Amino acid sequence: MKTARSHCLRRVAVCTLVLPVLCGMETAGWPADIRLRDSVRVDRRVVRLGDIADVRAPQDETVERLASIELLPAPSAGAQRFLHVRALRDLLHERGENLLEHRFAGASQVRIVSAPAAARGSFAGRASERSAQQMRERVLQAIDAHLEQQAPDHGPWEVQVSLDNDQLRRLAAGGAWRVSGGSAPWTGEQSFVFQLAAGATDPGVEIRAQVHDVPSVVVAKRRIARGAIIRASDVHLVPSGADVRHPAGDLPRMLNEVVGKEATRAVGMGVVLDRAAVRRPVLVRRNEVVTVFARTAGIVARTNARAREDGSSGDLILVESLNDRKTFHARVTGLAEVDVFAQAARAETTP
Repeated sequence: MKTARSHCLRRVAVCTLVLPVLCGMETAGWPADIRLRDSVRVDRRVVRLGDIADVRAPQDETVERLASIELLPAPSAGAQRFLHVRALRDLLHERGENLLEHRFAGASQVRIVSAPAAARGSFAGRASERSAQQMRERVLQAIDAHLEQQAPDHGPWEVQVSLDNDQLRRLAAGGAWRVSGGSAPWTGEQSFVFQLAAGATDPGVEIRAQVHDVPSVVVAKRRIARGAIIRASDVHLVPSGADVRHPAGDLPRMLNEVVGKEATRAVGMGVVLDRAAVRRPVLVRRNEVVTVFARTAGIVARTNARAREDGSSGDLILVESLNDRKTFHARVTGLAEVDVFAQAARAETTP
């Protein structure tokens, strides 16, 4: 009897200790579910997480806290902008959210449309909200131009700024601006200084901005013929969510990955380039007579041979001797030039 009673007491004690632990496990590490919508319409100045996503969590206070997080300025009245899920994750991380505690689902990007609204007053008592929005657009364009100048091969940027009345008034007082500031890698929170181009003593207006990468692809601006060397004016970067034709396969994301290379096939205007569409320029053509160099110990020997394959710089191709038609491999080093490795002969020592 005593033994059975002691076993019972032990079971009760174990349940008393384990139950709170299990209850804690049920709620403590439970992730919130953030499901991004395809398209939303907002009627406020600042877009919050609850405006663009359905937020679910075991606790109501968690839902309210996440839904009230301010993300970025709303687009101008009647305008639209796109927010990719990667940019959303960056914004939440910058606001101190632990992304491991949340699950992201739904659309890969959300289209944000600002509802038409009456003017909301003026800045400095003189300009309308329309003028203020035009000033913001000018600021965004100036920052975009500055970023493109600093990192021309990088790609599209998503820039978010929030300007107060004093900044708007000071920016509206002058004409052309000189933009400086920011630092590599040019993403995250950046500080830019706007100075009047004509005013050497102007202290400038400091504007803080959030800069994010926009996933992009390389698109042909005009038709590119097969075998043509691709120039910077032939291609441009387009956000990957834009209405372009996407091929299957690996896609270059930067202009310098295709500029200066040769097109392996004809590419139509507006078509996205994949890596199979470009290659390094061919320096040696099949059946072309090439110069073969053999270099060793400061001595250079030269002869001629016939290429049996096309080759770009650094490629190992098969060539054929013009004398005895024996074949061997050589590395392409220049236009109609290849190199072979020649090992220096060692003199035999007489005992």
